[in-house]
Amino acid sequence: MPAALALPLMLRAAAAIVFLIAVIAAGIMNRSVLMVPLLAAAATLTQFLVSRIIPSPLTEIKAGLNPNAPPTPALTKLSRGFFIATFGYGVLFVITVFISALFQETELAHALNRTDVYLITIPAATAAIFSLINARIANAQMATMMSGVQAIYAQMNSGDAPNPANDDDAFTIDGEIIDEDDKPL
Repeated sequence: MPAALALPLMLRAAAAIVFLIAVIAAGIMNRSVLMVPLLAAAATLTQFLVSRIIPSPLTEIKAGLNPNAPPTPALTKLSRGFFIATFGYGVLFVITVFISALFQETELAHALNRTDVYLITIPAATAAIFSLINARIANAQMATMMSGVQAIYAQMNSGDAPNPANDDDAFTIDGEIIDEDDKPL
């Protein structure tokens, strides 16, 4: 994998993993079940706000590939992300609580407290930082790629494409060249 893609992919994965760790920690610490929708809402809103601050270059590519497609409304994106996150985090929370019940007495909290606020805000802030860094890297890479494509396109349209000086400079062949005069006896 190219190094240019490794960091953005790791940051994108880390932003999601932070919330998964928070759900597992909430299950192990016997926190309230209310943590599941709150963490799902925090994850969804964090990603939504980061995408509003720094738009993804993929939206421009999608719009360019299919210009007639109507844009997806923000409320649809938010609700879809929230319900998927709530379901996934809920399953993970239940599995974690069941596993922790094997090793300790389990009684889930009935109310939210300061620990729950930390379990929500720390992953949200961490994921926001990771997502902002990831978006900036992606935008820089997209700008570099687009400037290269535009330069090639401008060069093709202007007719300034470099022509080889003679046929020998046109291409290079690596390997053995057998002359016709050197036939085996």
